[in-house]
Amino acid sequence: MSDLETVKIRPHNDRVLIQRKKEEHKGRIIMPEMAQKMSMEGEVLAVGPACVDVKPGDNVFFGQYSFTEFKREGARIIVRESDILAVYERE
Repeated sequence: MSDLETVKIRPHNDRVLIQRKKEEHKGRIIMPEMAQKMSMEGEVLAVGPACVDVKPGDNVFFGQYSFTEFKREGARIIVRESDILAVYERE
């Protein structure tokens, strides 16, 4: 296991770390990853110390061009708290 795999990510200031939800594709057509529509929702994994409205475990919607994406254990992104459009509860 490399050092990168054991690092815990802690967002800075008003940043929020989100695990992106995977789009469910129905049917038999398999599309390349680049051609698939990316989901604009996810689960909050961690928040920076200046965040007041969201907490880890919240499900959120965020803007299409308002994030920085990186791949580590799935598609994770970092957004500013102000770029989160809504918090929702799963039923």
